[in-house]
Amino acid sequence: MSYTLTILAVQTPASDAETYTWLNDKRESYHSSDAAAVPVLVKFHDAITRLFPCLSSCADGEAMDACPWSDGPLINNFVGDMGVVGISQRHEEVIPQILRFSNTLGLTVIDEHEGVIHRPQRYRIVLQGVKEDMAVTAVADKLAPLFKRTPAQVADMLAQAGLVLKKDLTQIVAQNYVATLAQYGCVCVMEPDVNITSATAAQSAAVPEENPEHATATTPAAGTDQAMQRWIAYNNTGKKKEEADKPEPEIVNYDDIRIAELADGQKQLIYAVALNFVVISMKSDVIGFFTIAFCLLPVEVMFFAGYLKLAANMGFNNTMRKVIAYGSMVPLVNTFILLAINDEVNRQLKDAGLRPSILGLSAKQRASLNEDICPPWPPAKVGDRHGNFHRCRDRHRALENQHTQR
Repeated sequence: MSYTLTILAVQTPASDAETYTWLNDKRESYHSSDAAAVPVLVKFHDAITRLFPCLSSCADGEAMDACPWSDGPLINNFVGDMGVVGISQRHEEVIPQILRFSNTLGLTVIDEHEGVIHRPQRYRIVLQGVKEDMAVTAVADKLAPLFKRTPAQVADMLAQAGLVLKKDLTQIVAQNYVATLAQYGCVCVMEPDVNITSATAAQSAAVPEENPEHATATTPAAGTDQAMQRWIAYNNTGKKKEEADKPEPEIVNYDDIRIAELADGQKQLIYAVALNFVVISMKSDVIGFFTIAFCLLPVEVMFFAGYLKLAANMGFNNTMRKVIAYGSMVPLVNTFILLAINDEVNRQLKDAGLRPSILGLSAKQRASLNEDICPPWPPAKVGDRHGNFHRCRDRHRALENQHTQR
């Protein structure tokens, strides 16, 4: 049975009854429009197809049989701020992931089969104070341009623990606000905004610039959103103010399967190198040459597989991946390739906020990555984020297809 879900990147009426009536009118424009999908829906599409490959990217019959989507290319199902996806099988695997990604990105999912509307959780930013090692005046001076207030006004604001700085934020935006403010000594937390509904979300914007005297302590003055985005862009990319209006690069979050795959591939390669030295150190006159050769075979396979996994997730094209694969078979050359790739992997992991050592990420960090990527159902395991071989295979093929198309 095909299970259809409607995904919306637009605010919906407060009541479910009004939403279904509104949706019927929305469908008319959806079917008659050829507008490109909005960026947030494209991001959702990219995330979900990493886990469950698009039907159009399946390379063989086995992959097509395992594909959960009713049609393809899946991106064609997203028009403007609306998308409709059909799920033909594996509903218990796909639907939880759709709901998880949608909530993270601030999307609404309408399930007409169950008669349920899944609205995204909204968050607010609550001020806790400033860091113990930071002076209030110093933090206020840095935050004044952001909130478009004087340093004295910001200092008074920082003295009010529990003050709500911003409301009606998606999970990703709220996380970015907290992280950015923390860089400058402002301690904030994100809390569920239980008072925000889809219908009132549009009314929670900042006070218009022409009426700054109406701005309250809990509602920053006009331009705050744009100022915050420029501030985040400046601090994340090192751009100057005159360049800050350019589109900021995609922030690498823990919820990024590619980063987790890089960490796994790096650790697999490190284990293979260690086992290689152990096997080579064996004495052939004691256990025999053929025994050593037999032990080396699985180690070399593991070594080769680690190279391929890293190459697939570092954005290399097919030619470069072949060069790496052949180079990994050549003594001494494979050592230089290993050092170069390991250095690049460590750089990408550090950019993602992780702290790799010379031996890669710790078991605790890798477990944290797996728990962040995998929902509570099914239980997450290190190296198997989707519970069984088939889902892991789909994930790998999705990543392979993604980089091949590039």
